[in-house]
Formats: sequence, C-alpha cells, structure tokens
Amino acid sequence: MSLLVPMLTGGEIEFISAFATPFALKTLCALLGWPEQQWECLGGWVHGSQQAAFSMDHAAGKALASLFSEHVKANLNKHRASPRDVADATDALLSINVDGKCFDDDQIVSILRNWTAGQGTVAAALSILVMHLAKEPELQERLRSNPSLIPAAIEEILRLDDPLVANRRTTTREVKIQDRTIPKGESLSLIWIAANRDPRTFDDPNAVNIERNTDESLVWGQGIHLCQRAPLARLEMRVTLEELLSRTKRFELTGTEPSRTVYPSNGLATLPLRFS
Repeated sequence: MSLLVPMLTGGEIEFISAFATPFALKTLCALLGWPEQQWECLGGWVHGSQQAAFSMDHAAGKALASLFSEHVKANLNKHRASPRDVADATDALLSINVDGKCFDDDQIVSILRNWTAGQGTVAAALSILVMHLAKEPELQERLRSNPSLIPAAIEEILRLDDPLVANRRTTTREVKIQDRTIPKGESLSLIWIAANRDPRTFDDPNAVNIERNTDESLVWGQGIHLCQRAPLARLEMRVTLEELLSRTKRFELTGTEPSRTVYPSNGLATLPLRFS
C-alpha cells in the first residue's frame, strides 16, 4: 500500500489521482501478473475510451480498441514464452478449458477489456466511500474503533451513493410492469441508484445505516448479471479503508467541494482531502 504514504504523513492530497485510480489499475496488473508500470497504459485506454464514447468518436474508439488488443496480446505472448512458478489470472485465462476448447487471444482480449473498464468503477466507489467518511466524522471514528463494521459500511454507503447510475438492458420477452406492457426486444435503462433508494425496500432510504440489511441492493447487480469481479472489488475497498483508518487519526474535506463525474458514472472527478 505504498500509495498511502503521502496520506499517512499528513497534509492535503487530491485522492482520485493520488490513490484511487492508480491503486485500482495497479491491483489489476498484479492480478494479471503484468508489470506494475503498465497501469498508466491501461488508465490511458480507459480514459480515452470514455472520451470517445461520450463524443461518439467511432474512429478514435476503434483505434483505442486496436491498441488495447495489441497490448494484451503482447502480454499473452510474454506469459507463453516465460512460464512462472506462481500462476496468475493471465495464466488461468490461457489454460482454462470450456467445452473442450481453450480461449483464443481475441476472446481473452474481450474478457480483459471488460475487466479493465471495471477499474473505473472501483476507483469511483473508493472515492465515494472516502468522501462519505470524510463528511461523517462520527461514522469514520466508529469504523476506526471497530474495523469489523467496514464491510457493512461499504455495502450501505454504496447502496445510498452507487458509483453507477444506470445500465441498459434489452427485454427477452414481453413483460408487464404495473400498467405498462413492454414488448420483447425493447431497450431499457435501469436506474440502479433509484432502485437502491426505493422506500418500499429500504426504510429511510436516504440515510446511511450500517446495520441495514442490504441483500436487495443492486450495487453489484443481481442474478445472472451479478458483477464478476465483486469479490476482488470488495477486497480492494475493505483493505483500503482498513489501512486508511488504522494509520490516520482523521481525514476531512479541505473546503474545496468535490466534483462529480458525468452520467452514467456517479463517482468523483476530484476529491481534495486533508489528513492528520
């Protein structure tokens, strides 16, 4: 957790660029068995792809996809050429067998494109968690005194303030919701963040209550759409909060208001913090 050093020595930092983004991407590199310094390349791809999508620049998006594919395939070839004693996720992807067939390189590229894009959501979730604790010193101190409550706090804070606002789905059959019939093949936007504040499911939904049962929360999805990397994301968040809380006396906002990112993300673009 060397990225925590500037925070642990006190003073002010911008949490997103100093910790959340590099930590999420360096963790992915460690999982994949790739050199840590490649996090910057992955981060550039994530940022560039988001910008291309927002501006509907299809040429830029296609070029970025090609560069990402080349980058992944180069790492796959390095793993094939240099077998290691300790297997990592890249080794697993190269050796896994589904219905008698191994994944080809293009299929692995597709899988890792999804994994890499998800790092932005992890960084967003970290920023939301830390912002809420910075604004709520009593909760911050409660977790500092009793770290066993951290997993429940993560689930509840993200229920209230989900890093993803919505996601699109296509109906596979005709369905009736309340008085409206939605035909098969219809494109829908599901607003996770609204569902997570539905008073029919959660009492006093706009309040943080870490004793709340969050089993019905849609933060990680549900059913067949459950987030594939939820266990790793939860681990990243738990370890970050454990380290921050155990090694500091207090962290708070500097007075400069944090800025949100744009739809469909609900994370933070900047989060200026003061540590002591």
